[in-house]
Amino acid sequence: MGAVSAAGDGIGPLRELLRSGRTAIRPLTRFQPSGPPIGALVESPPSPDRDDDPDFHQELGVSFGVRAALEALGDTDPEHVALVVGTNLEDRPRPLDELAHDLAARVGLRGPVVTCSSACASSATAVGHALRLLDRGVARVLVGGFDVVSPRLHAGFHRLNALASAPCSPFSTRTGISLGDGSAFVLLELRDDAHPTGLNGWATRADAHHPTAPAPDGRGVRSALSRAWAQAGEPEIDWVSAHGTGTEANDAAEWRGIQRVLGDVPVSAPKSQLGHTQGAAGMLELVAALIARDAGFLPATAGFHQPRPGAPPDCVPQVRTAELEHVASVSCGFGGVNTAIVAGPSRSWARPQRPVHIAAIGRVESPEPLDPRDLKSELRSFDPRDADPSTLWLLAAIRRAWAGRRLGRDERAATGLIVAQRCTSPARIEELDRRLHDQGLDAMGAVLFSRSLPIVPGGACSLELGLRGPVDVVLGDPDEALDHGRWLLATEPELAGMLVVHVREAEPDHPDEGAVAIWLRPGVPTAGQRVMESGTRFTDAY
Repeated sequence: MGAVSAAGDGIGPLRELLRSGRTAIRPLTRFQPSGPPIGALVESPPSPDRDDDPDFHQELGVSFGVRAALEALGDTDPEHVALVVGTNLEDRPRPLDELAHDLAARVGLRGPVVTCSSACASSATAVGHALRLLDRGVARVLVGGFDVVSPRLHAGFHRLNALASAPCSPFSTRTGISLGDGSAFVLLELRDDAHPTGLNGWATRADAHHPTAPAPDGRGVRSALSRAWAQAGEPEIDWVSAHGTGTEANDAAEWRGIQRVLGDVPVSAPKSQLGHTQGAAGMLELVAALIARDAGFLPATAGFHQPRPGAPPDCVPQVRTAELEHVASVSCGFGGVNTAIVAGPSRSWARPQRPVHIAAIGRVESPEPLDPRDLKSELRSFDPRDADPSTLWLLAAIRRAWAGRRLGRDERAATGLIVAQRCTSPARIEELDRRLHDQGLDAMGAVLFSRSLPIVPGGACSLELGLRGPVDVVLGDPDEALDHGRWLLATEPELAGMLVVHVREAEPDHPDEGAVAIWLRPGVPTAGQRVMESGTRFTDAY
């Protein structure tokens, strides 16, 4: 394991912070924000200017990633190690997959590189891609993420009225988020011998409820955690590391989902000590959970005073000694993404795989006209005037793949969506850049900020179509997205199907646009259908 956080560089300072029960949330020094001037930032040089410098923040994120990755690698030969990066960092001026390849080059990795972005669940969701690569025969995979608090990010959350004026304390009477930055990576390998720590279960599921708010009943958390727990053999879970952002809606919904699966288990919120590290949060908090498990203590929810309505009965207000065997970590994100990981003594990861076939393909491309009014006729609440071009192309391709077939509610709820795209919607980024250039960060709008993430088109399609299976975004390589969709469907028996869509939105240097949707279903193909083999390329499929 390797980590860079507000506690300092390395696993040692992180362990010390967790044992202390104190918070690393403190006054901001890197830049002067317009909102609450606190956060859990890694010690670094001041930002060149208050108006934001995307080059600076991208380089800072990669530097965090390099430091954490090198610690996780130790003396391992990096020659044949794969890399999976999950991040929510702004993909400007460079695409995020380019940053991942940059990290791999600096560390000396020569294996495959996969980049995914599912908002604040990014690095936890990345674990699934690492497990798939291990299943495919890759010997070792370095998986994790990095993220940075920028003035633009801080302003966006401030406009959402989500930031706390004092260090956040999830589940307690003080509400609100404290942002943080940093990085964490773990080196995974398949082991034949017993090992004290293994990742026994992993799953991701969508809420299909709202672009930014969780389903109040916690159904996405419940579904992801239930699947991960079942994969792990349904062991007794001794403690849960909660996503715990500090907002009333998120904390209450998450606890409902956890309680439905595990009962009244002790729960701590690492964000009370480390801040909300965005795309890096899932892996940083998993590493924190593994540190606590191995050292035999429950980390505290720092600053916890009195429980607010809907809080767990045991929020671990003080650090306490405990014998931990199995622990769980939960991560959630915009777009309705929920990911759960169960860790305990290593056990066989072998899972039966069922055949998967290509049920249908839908393809729409420019200069074919795209009429948003035509899409609206089949959707429950969709307003095409608010959608970016990527979302419209996605919906059009899926509609054509389904070819008028109306899937029942239960079948849609058991269907997932993997989106392959180059970057965040260029139209959305251009709109946001134009407003900030003209009016400055004080003009950051809550709605526009929440729509400027890579997950937005996939999350919107998941919501509108009622898809509550896995939802994820793969950046840069559609073949990885297709292989991941097939792997999920082959190994998770409760899934009824997977949609894998490659979408291209017009950019100045890439004028062509459109989308191809491949609808995968389990079972032996019928006449006119084909078995989906592992390693099939996107262009081969159609």
